[in-house]
Amino acid sequence: MRTHPTRSWLGTGVLLLVVIAASASGAAKPPAPGYIGGKTVLVKVEQVNGTSRHVLTTHGGMTLYYDTRGAKDRPACTGSCTKTWKPFLLVDKGRPTGRPGIFRRLGYLHRTGYLYQVEYNGHPLYTYSKDARPGEARGAGRAPFHVATMSTPPTGSGGTGGAGS
Repeated sequence: MRTHPTRSWLGTGVLLLVVIAASASGAAKPPAPGYIGGKTVLVKVEQVNGTSRHVLTTHGGMTLYYDTRGAKDRPACTGSCTKTWKPFLLVDKGRPTGRPGIFRRLGYLHRTGYLYQVEYNGHPLYTYSKDARPGEARGAGRAPFHVATMSTPPTGSGGTGGAGS
């Protein structure tokens, strides 16, 4: 059976359009293996070192932490550090979201590859690998990481301001 050259080219063109449309659609990509992903940052009351604090959490309730070593928009926790402190990555295009009191302080920074990490007041945010369930804050007091709170100071201000500092 002989195929018509126009039909063969047309079929390839349709397939190419489908592939381009799928890649340009902005569909949510899962975070890299071993990373925590999301887009929404919440504020919840949690017990940190025996004190109730308003801490930043993922949508699923996992406590968020920040690292005092990094420069603005540049994470210091890379490589093997990310096995313990999981970067909180955006899983969808756009800006991270949160309640009005924190929304303007949320942003993101570019990590290696096509990964974007959520940051608060210029600090990249992380979860702690030993926090097994929502509401835990086992990483509190493990310098240079601190529990992220609404009072977390901007990068470069010199303070830690987080719970468990």
